[in-house]
Amino acid sequence: MTLRPLVALCVLLVSLPLAAQWTNEAVMGPTPIRAVWHHPVERNDAEVDAVVARCKKGGINRIYLETIYEGRACYPSKWYEPHADFKNFDALRSYMVAGRKHGVTIDAWCHVFFVGFADSPFIRDHADWLARDDKGRISSEFEIFEGKKYHFLCPASVEARRHVLEG
Repeated sequence: MTLRPLVALCVLLVSLPLAAQWTNEAVMGPTPIRAVWHHPVERNDAEVDAVVARCKKGGINRIYLETIYEGRACYPSKWYEPHADFKNFDALRSYMVAGRKHGVTIDAWCHVFFVGFADSPFIRDHADWLARDDKGRISSEFEIFEGKKYHFLCPASVEARRHVLEG
């Protein structure tokens, strides 16, 4: 092997991290986002505080907290029923408090049009908002994963979109 390819490889290996750092700072500013998505299973403030502290210790500066799943919320909401696991605990509020305490940004996220399974309140209260195929079948009749029928709101429904935007 000649020296020229070896020098080129060394230059490339040294320059890649510098290029990556420049791109990161140009796009995201001087502090890169180091984040995790989190499905809350904590049931009290102490458990939440421990999760956020552990994330901070591990270099995480942002948590994307799943706030609505299975058509229900992990916080008090006028639009969503409380998830059974959060009837007496406001997980979103607890994460916001712990995030401020530890310097970790908390962002709420949800599956925008996914509203749960067969027991979803949307099937009971708003069946006309559910997505359907060109034959009029509700999407859950053919959207099956691990034996569960997945229900989605129809993005063409004005009421469903209003619900997503205001909820």
